Amino acid sequence: MQLSNRHFQAEFCNQRSNLLALRLRRGAGTADWSDRPGSVTIIDDRKRRSYSDVDQSIQASTCKTRTKVTTTKQIKGAEFALKETWHLVGDTLRWDLEITLAPGAKARSIQVRQLLPIPDPAYGINVWTARADFPTTIERLAGLDLQYGEVCYGTLLPSLTLYRRDLGVGLTVTKPFAFRTSRLSFEFMDYREPGISLNTSMLALRPDQPARTSFVFHAHEPCWRSGLAWLYKNNPTYFDPPNPAVREYEGGYTMGHPFMTGSEIDSMLPHQLRWSELHCHFPWYGDYLPDEDEWHAVDNYGACVAVDQVGGAVVDAATGSAVDGKSGSITYDVLHKHLATVKKRDVKSLFYWQAGGDASPCIVKKFPDSLALNEHGESYPSCDDSVLMNADASTAFGRDMRRQISRLYRRLPEIDGIFLDQLCYDAIDYAHDDGITMVDNKPVYRLWHCFEQPVRKLAAATHRRGKVLYANGPYNIEVQKDMDGLMAEGASWIAEVVKYLCISKPLIFLAFYHDDLGKAEAMFQCCLLSGASYSLYPHPPEAIRQMIERYRPLVEKFYGRRWLLEPDPLELPQGIAGNIFVAENGNILVSIVSTGESCLSAQGQTAELEIGVRCQAADQVKTAVCSGPLYRGERKVRMRRQDGELRLRVRRHVAATVIELRLA
Repeated sequence: MQLSNRHFQAEFCNQRSNLLALRLRRGAGTADWSDRPGSVTIIDDRKRRSYSDVDQSIQASTCKTRTKVTTTKQIKGAEFALKETWHLVGDTLRWDLEITLAPGAKARSIQVRQLLPIPDPAYGINVWTARADFPTTIERLAGLDLQYGEVCYGTLLPSLTLYRRDLGVGLTVTKPFAFRTSRLSFEFMDYREPGISLNTSMLALRPDQPARTSFVFHAHEPCWRSGLAWLYKNNPTYFDPPNPAVREYEGGYTMGHPFMTGSEIDSMLPHQLRWSELHCHFPWYGDYLPDEDEWHAVDNYGACVAVDQVGGAVVDAATGSAVDGKSGSITYDVLHKHLATVKKRDVKSLFYWQAGGDASPCIVKKFPDSLALNEHGESYPSCDDSVLMNADASTAFGRDMRRQISRLYRRLPEIDGIFLDQLCYDAIDYAHDDGITMVDNKPVYRLWHCFEQPVRKLAAATHRRGKVLYANGPYNIEVQKDMDGLMAEGASWIAEVVKYLCISKPLIFLAFYHDDLGKAEAMFQCCLLSGASYSLYPHPPEAIRQMIERYRPLVEKFYGRRWLLEPDPLELPQGIAGNIFVAENGNILVSIVSTGESCLSAQGQTAELEIGVRCQAADQVKTAVCSGPLYRGERKVRMRRQDGELRLRVRRHVAATVIELRLA
């Protein structure tokens, strides 16, 4: 059997209907992607057995149309039936499974392993996903079970892009973004194996509810940017800011608190402070809009003021002296006065919030039914003696969170929006049931799903007032859909991950540099490569002020930018990192950075640096200019056209350079 259109040609077994061969079509050409078979293996946790549609006895019934092959399979001994559908839809090939429990059988947890065939030999296949150190090659990934979700060890996209330059094609596979599932991962076996396993584990199979999986394939040019471009094109609401006014927030950011002085704010204004996060305004994690008339700040108030990240000592932001964490009582009048102080200086203020997650002990005592528990009935610790809570609408904590959200803008109408923290939590909550997840045959709750309902409510309340939502470190692309901008906090490699969700949204990089000149410069170089904005601290030392002013004019060129997602647009020398963007005015921006070098070091300086640029707008480029951290204004870049690309030569590159290709 065969399904074929101008994008795909797929062959299937006549008896079992599993995939036998896959060919990708681009234009007039056809590339043999794989002649290896695909397969489905289902691991039944209740029976402790696995069932495969390739090498086990099976009864199959198939229905084929011009664009679809649907097969119902009954594997011998299995207490379930498998319905498998391959469907050509536009420029995609879709692979759907539906597993239905046999009448009278008990509910159970299952794992579904769908084998995606890859070319033979596999050595040299390029692999990309939203993770640091990608793209890479497949031979470096053997044994990696890459989980969807989690910035530290997973990927923020439910997607994988594979490409072979010698074949001239790439293939992106993704779970549909809106498709709710349990735990998704991509398992890379030895590169001599026939494919990559698309694993859906902890999946609930219940008498009244079939278990489902879904993956979509798209063929494109042999470049990861083409895969990301397609994901963006087909899911724009996940990548574009819902409120375009968020672009007004690009620039300097600082973490504020109710007792931040006008002097502290004024010290950052010369460096274009645009917005402040109002933190430490609440008495407990989990209670961000107190019913009381007066309260003390959360116990870690001192750490919110400023933290010496090197020594770990709590310090006062202005004087550097130790503080005791208590700075008087907070009332709504105190918050109103703080907001007035900030607004008087034309700085936006976003109100710190969490839509779930952390809860202090008194909140746990108030809402005991909402506590997230592990398999031993123990809570999950989080920050500062807090634990994780489940904010699903079925819990008392979730209902209280919605009550707080309903009152938020009546209490504080002058805030400019919300800074949503800790949108990154996930755990297996054995005390609740999300309807799609089971572990060891027991219903459980993947905690990241508890963000879905309160975030939607918070976003609706914020956006209908024309205000904005920024979020810190999202768990995955789905939880951040309603965010206008994102933050990458801490290590620079976190920005290397979050940046892929910010190809159209603004990104802010919170770096803990304080008086460390090297860390400050590293932050700005990361901003250039990601098209991000920067963080500020009150009363910066003179050396830090100078470094900020060296790089700030370069970073400002990227306000309003979006990534240029065309195949292989940059050719860079060894030791040079770079990225390419479309500026708000339509010009092309290229950022290049000497990896690990400073503009104050001779090692960071290069004469006659040459790069190549390939893009559709190359023929429209009239002039090229560059800017750097050690000179003011712009310098002309030598430009010549060669074999359909632009060859650009920067006369003097000093650690970081921004090139602007002007179309008019």
